[in-house]
Amino acid sequence: MNLPAIFLLPPQSPGRVALAFAIAPLAGTAGLAAIAAMISYFTGLSWRETAMGVAAVTQVGFFVFALPPTLLLGIPAYLLLRNAVQPRLAWDMLAGALLPTIPYALLLPWALHGMSVWEAAFWFAIAAVLGGASGWVFWLVAGWRPREVARPRGARPWPLARPTALPTRPD
Repeated sequence: MNLPAIFLLPPQSPGRVALAFAIAPLAGTAGLAAIAAMISYFTGLSWRETAMGVAAVTQVGFFVFALPPTLLLGIPAYLLLRNAVQPRLAWDMLAGALLPTIPYALLLPWALHGMSVWEAAFWFAIAAVLGGASGWVFWLVAGWRPREVARPRGARPWPLARPTALPTRPD
C-alpha cells in the first residue's frame, strides 16, 4: 500500500500537526463555498453572480471564521490539551465545532440586523457543523494512523495486559 509520506510519521508529530493546522480550516471553508453555491443556484442567480458570491463568502468564511479562531484559539488549545487529553476524533470534532462559533457569537448582534433569530440559529449551526468537519480533517491529518502502518500485516497483535493471579489469604 503506497501511502503519502506524511502518514508514515507518528501521530501527533510536529510535521503532521502543522500540516493539519494548515489544511483543516480549508475544509470548513470549502463546505461554506458549496453551501453558498447551492443557495445561489437555487435562487436563480447567473453564473457570474454565483461565482462572485461564492468567492466573497469563501474569503469572509476563511479570513473571519476559520483562520483567526485557528491561530488565536486552536493552536493554544492544542498546545495546552495535547498532554492532558488523549487525541481522539470526538475531541477534535468538538473543538472544531466550537472554534468557528466563537466569532459568530461575537458578531451575532451585527449579524441579526435584517435576519430573524431562526436564520441566525441556522447559520450558527452551519458554522458548528463545518467546524466539526474541519476537526475531522484535523484528526485525519494529525492523529489518524493507517492500520497497515501501525501494525504490519502478519505481525503479532499488541500485547495485552495479562491478569495476574489473585493473592490468596492465609487462613
